[in-house]
Amino acid sequence: MERKFEHLYNDEDDILSIYDSKIKAIEFVEFSDFLDVGFSKDGGVCSLEISDTVNFFKAINKGINKDFLNDLNLVKIRQILFRGVFILVLILASNEGKMIEQSLPPLFKNEYESPLVSVLKN
Repeated sequence: MERKFEHLYNDEDDILSIYDSKIKAIEFVEFSDFLDVGFSKDGGVCSLEISDTVNFFKAINKGINKDFLNDLNLVKIRQILFRGVFILVLILASNEGKMIEQSLPPLFKNEYESPLVSVLKN
């Protein structure tokens, strides 16, 4: 599944927020120090927040820098669930027409427990 998302890049704090304002997240999971993911009631990804964005992307794609992020005008997410692994691919396009497809590190569904489930267990 691939669809368009809204986005906001905070240059000062270096945080990229990607979201769908029409879909409410019912659960947020911190997969790492730099990546928070919001899930909708159907289990799909409806928001991402990437902290320390420039340093994160510099490690995997030097083409994604502050200038590119400040010029961003289109964000899509391709979401694939394969054998319990979320594979998210960001499709980023700038006002100047530069387009980059970048996979995020795989998110293993079994490596986190839903906060809702953990509360119900106690």
